Amino acid sequence: MPTYIEILKPGRCYVSKRVTSRDINVLGIEFEKNDRGYRFYNQEPFSDNKEMRKRHNISETTYFGKEHTKEQLAKVLETYKGLMPTMETNSWNRIVNDPEEGWKPLLEEEYAFIEASHEATYAYALFPNDSAIPKVNGLKGQEPLVEISSNYKCICLGETVSLEYVTLRVPEIQKLVDSNANRFVRTRDGKWLELEEDDVVMDV
Repeated sequence: MPTYIEILKPGRCYVSKRVTSRDINVLGIEFEKNDRGYRFYNQEPFSDNKEMRKRHNISETTYFGKEHTKEQLAKVLETYKGLMPTMETNSWNRIVNDPEEGWKPLLEEEYAFIEASHEATYAYALFPNDSAIPKVNGLKGQEPLVEISSNYKCICLGETVSLEYVTLRVPEIQKLVDSNANRFVRTRDGKWLELEEDDVVMDV
């Protein structure tokens, strides 16, 4: 019976491809940035037998993201609930979770990203390019991720969220915390999902 991989896309979009193996390392599939994960199944889609056209041997789902327990998710919920009035009062549209200083506003001309290696210092700054070698702080030899411009830039390591994101996520996370599930995943596109017992999470 042919084997297929079902790739979970943002929203309710699923893309299935016929494959020759269930070993993801052998297949060499290039996943897109916001793909949420994948699972395998067997199916004879063109069979005259109705039973054979059904999906069989459906594997566990492997999600791309970070796994959270109910306790961890509850802490995230309380953090977001606390951030909302502060951001609204101070007219902060974006904030960054600085590993050293906690949540702080992120100015319009500043950037933030999640660094894969947290051994680096929390940020580096690109000062006005008035010399042949711009002054770069932190990141232990990493290359700047933005072009040098005449404006001061501060690039902060850590999670960045907008007021709109927090406002939308609070009711969603509250619903999950109130559910019977104990494990959750935050996928690469920022969506929170419940995990089944056999689901796997690839921490990316």
